[in-house]
Amino acid sequence: MLVRITIYNAIMSVTINAPVIINEPVIINEPVIINAPVIINAPVIINAPVIINAPVIINAPVIINAPVTIQNDGSSAEIGLTINPDRTSDIKPDRTSDINTDVVLLSKKDMDKTDFNGGKIVDCGITDGNNKTISSGNTQCKKILMDINNKIGRDRVMETTTFNFKEVYEPCVNGKYVKGYVWNNKLQLSFQGKDNNGTIREILRMVDLNSYNILLLFKLKCGTVIKYEKLNN
Repeated sequence: MLVRITIYNAIMSVTINAPVIINEPVIINEPVIINAPVIINAPVIINAPVIINAPVIINAPVIINAPVTIQNDGSSAEIGLTINPDRTSDIKPDRTSDINTDVVLLSKKDMDKTDFNGGKIVDCGITDGNNKTISSGNTQCKKILMDINNKIGRDRVMETTTFNFKEVYEPCVNGKYVKGYVWNNKLQLSFQGKDNNGTIREILRMVDLNSYNILLLFKLKCGTVIKYEKLNN
């Protein structure tokens, strides 16, 4: 059944009149109208309304977070969540067997634009340059960041962290930490927490700064599982 999707309150800011071939991962954050054929050979995340007035060939995952309409020969159809992907053969974390959907591989640039709030970590492993484990098996962002901070040490954390911290203990009152600060006994520092977006971006930043390796599987709020991998050796 063909379903037309009405786009409300959207001002199309980009119009493309030439054929489009996507060979690298793309995130669409602005409304787009495409008036020529489209071939999708790499993962695409759509966060803004898109209208395509021509044939589309989809050979890779497409994550839909906004209205999308394909109109060809006067008809239109809705794109479903992830189309014709088979990208899980090289995924090896322990919890891969728990994933019942397709996995989308993202670049660091894509990760910087991805909304992690409302989602959860499926699996995460971090090692140093000698392949010694920094963090493994944790599925909570704050615990993974704590593993990294504990490894690099107090002085390095104080020099490089983007988190607010204090060199004093913030006591717990009625089950809640004062001003949102959580005490790290090993580092003798109190850290003020951030949401998933802030914490994951800090994890990735610390991984880069310390030349660590990371393999991360994350399930977004929309249900799509993404993979990010960075190897330094």
